[in-house]
Amino acid sequence: MKSYRITWFAVVEEGSVLEGRSLVTADSQEKAIADLVAKKSAEYRLKPYMINIQSIIEM
Repeated sequence: MKSYRITWFAVVEEGSVLEGRSLVTADSQEKAIADLVAKKSAEYRLKPYMINIQSIIEM
């Protein structure tokens, strides 16, 4: 398992923007992104397509 620092943002109602950085542990970058999108979609009640990844860095 590797750790990844993911920087992300989501544009929500009326142009408001949520921004965040998350540390995710996963086997691959793709799995880390999928896990992050699933978690943030549920946490902020967003549709998965609303979450955009700015960067991903292996720690």
